[in-house]
Amino acid sequence: MKMRMFLILVGILFVSACGQESLNEQHEVYLSNKGWEIKELFKIETYILDIPDEMLSNYEASGITFLS
Repeated sequence: MKMRMFLILVGILFVSACGQESLNEQHEVYLSNKGWEIKELFKIETYILDIPDEMLSNYEASGITFLS
């Protein structure tokens, strides 16, 4: 039962990821109907920081917090 739900979830995520290009086209049509235009699309990159726990606790003691 759990495996079946997992496969359904993975299938839904896969299908929604494949439709991303048409979603961008829909956004462009919507904006053009409002008188706006997209000059260029840009890509966002995400980086994972590997910070040792000791260094992290020193930052937190200074009032700087990071998402875990």
